[in-house]
Amino acid sequence: MPIFAAHPPYIWITLLVYFIIAFALSVLANALFLRLLRHLGTTRPAGKETIRWAAQSKPTIGGFGFFIVFTVACLFGALWIMRKNEPITTEILGCYIATLVGFMVGLIDDLQHTSPYFKLVGQVVCALILLLTGVVIPLSSIFWLNAIVTIVWVVGIMNAINMLDNMDGITASVSVMIIVAVMQVLIQQGLFTSFYSVVSLGVLGGILGFLYFNWHPSRLYMGDSGSQFLGVFLSFISIKYLWSFRPAPDSLFALQQFLLPAVAFLLPIVDTTTVVFRRMARRQSPFQGGRDHTTHHLAYCGLNDRQVAQTFVVLSAISVLIATWITMELLANKWNNFKTALIVGYIMLVFVVMQYFYEKGKQKSR
Repeated sequence: MPIFAAHPPYIWITLLVYFIIAFALSVLANALFLRLLRHLGTTRPAGKETIRWAAQSKPTIGGFGFFIVFTVACLFGALWIMRKNEPITTEILGCYIATLVGFMVGLIDDLQHTSPYFKLVGQVVCALILLLTGVVIPLSSIFWLNAIVTIVWVVGIMNAINMLDNMDGITASVSVMIIVAVMQVLIQQGLFTSFYSVVSLGVLGGILGFLYFNWHPSRLYMGDSGSQFLGVFLSFISIKYLWSFRPAPDSLFALQQFLLPAVAFLLPIVDTTTVVFRRMARRQSPFQGGRDHTTHHLAYCGLNDRQVAQTFVVLSAISVLIATWITMELLANKWNNFKTALIVGYIMLVFVVMQYFYEKGKQKSR
């Protein structure tokens, strides 16, 4: 492939060793925290007053490992671009500060069980930090419209990733696939050795190291510190690379611009949309926890926890393949309305299928 021929072998060897180190660091950090901090933010087992699916109490300390690996990845990424005499931009600083704020907001919630409004304010602050450092969805030529969409996207993804963290291995697996979807865009654009590619590779190793402890039967959870960190990071890199394809820069609205982020984040979006609207229909607060997610209803239909996670991995992998095809077609300027209709049809199909199993699971759980 041209991407591999464009760089000398030592570059790829360095990146491979770096990825292995990130994975190993994550495993070691989580093992250490599991030994030393196992009561920090410990969840209660599932019951009438709790929201956890698992029957055992487990520590919610996975976010520490995420942020440690992310910090190391940023340092390595900075050294990586400094060797090419590239500057550390305000955008890079904004990414780090916003993820730090997200991690801290989640950590405080893990420790103090704050109100949903505290997290909402923190999420908006994260979005504003990204905006102030130049990270904005290029939806149109109208800045305030772009800013509103950016804030809604960041806050929405932070909540979606948080809400999806309701069964062993689900959020970590889906997050891995989202990062893979972003990295295929970087590869196809010839940016695989850029700062954000290096950082994404490190975070990928960090999540896989956590997943070693979080796959069913899990020994720990990522907690809100982990889900809020991932929410900021994933929304940031999606703005950078999934929202970047615009066939008509001066147009007010281009449907194909929504396709890549919608496909990459399809499962979190479907789950959050389903839960929020169904809870509102029951006159229940969407911020209240519960065992009423799409994952839970797959379990009500007869799948065990491991099979539910495997189902989400397979569906996420399909989305990655579709995102790869979309990227290839858009970069080659071969996109047309028929292909848009196909992707919209795929999105609707996944949504409808999930609603079917939701209703079926609801009947079986009674």
